[in-house]
Amino acid sequence: MLAYNSRLQYYLYAAAVDMRKGCYSLAGLVSRELGKDRLKGEVFIFLSASARQIKILCFEGDGFGLYQKRLERRTFERPLVSGSSATVSASKLRFLMNNCYSVPYTFTGSQVKVIYTPTMVYI
Repeated sequence: MLAYNSRLQYYLYAAAVDMRKGCYSLAGLVSRELGKDRLKGEVFIFLSASARQIKILCFEGDGFGLYQKRLERRTFERPLVSGSSATVSASKLRFLMNNCYSVPYTFTGSQVKVIYTPTMVYI
């Protein structure tokens, strides 16, 4: 089970990623494409082109941890991201992982507000 920690920094990678990539290929993508230090303990989130798979990469002090989830019948909602990545809070990641609603939403940075109504989700 994946634990969400509000003290960690989460980054959602904007482009679709080949899910055959392992932890070292994804870590290389983090340093090359995002310009981030992959060894700082930040969490990086990647979605497949079909949005049926998600991978979450984090350096845990002594090695990389890689979490993967594949949906069999549904797809993850692909957030619209301005730029190469967006900062995501732990609650937004939980929302993405649980795939609560099937409506489009946008991450524009770390200050994202979520409003729940019975039929829509506004971010």
